[in-house]
Amino acid sequence: VMSMSTPSKAVSLEIGDNSNLADWVYVDNVAHAHVLAAYRLLSQRNIDGETFLITNDEPRPFWDVPKTIWLQLGYLEADGWRITRISPTLATYLVGLGQMIGLTSREFCVLQQYYITCSSTPHWYDISKAKSVLGYTPLVSLDEGIRRAVEVSQFIRELNTCSPIHLSINSGI
Repeated sequence: VMSMSTPSKAVSLEIGDNSNLADWVYVDNVAHAHVLAAYRLLSQRNIDGETFLITNDEPRPFWDVPKTIWLQLGYLEADGWRITRISPTLATYLVGLGQMIGLTSREFCVLQQYYITCSSTPHWYDISKAKSVLGYTPLVSLDEGIRRAVEVSQFIRELNTCSPIHLSINSGI
């Protein structure tokens, strides 16, 4: 899950060297897989209790995806916004140190061990079972999914900046 909000100073930390591959999935592909599974359950009933991994089947270096989104949203060109790369070891040390001296809490600190692990370790999956049993193939590529997500994010941002009068005139409400 990638938040489409404006990156904050905490998000501008890139943890790791970006050599770790990660799998991503666009929501339409998840919905498509659910429809395929429902069809198989209703027609053949031979997949009861089975587990299927669903991704876009396009693993990429982890930080390439958020940076692509931020670039398309115009955040990487923002004045004073830059990415600082730190090692997972240093990030873990900083989290531990902050917890020891009481500077962090789950509600306050964005940098947590979970995020360090997710952003700096490989996590991509073999979806061949979904392909062979369900007939799954992604309908929407990762690049197209990013484009769509950015488009929706920009539309929502525009809605949030509109006055109610402007919104009703332009939306037909």
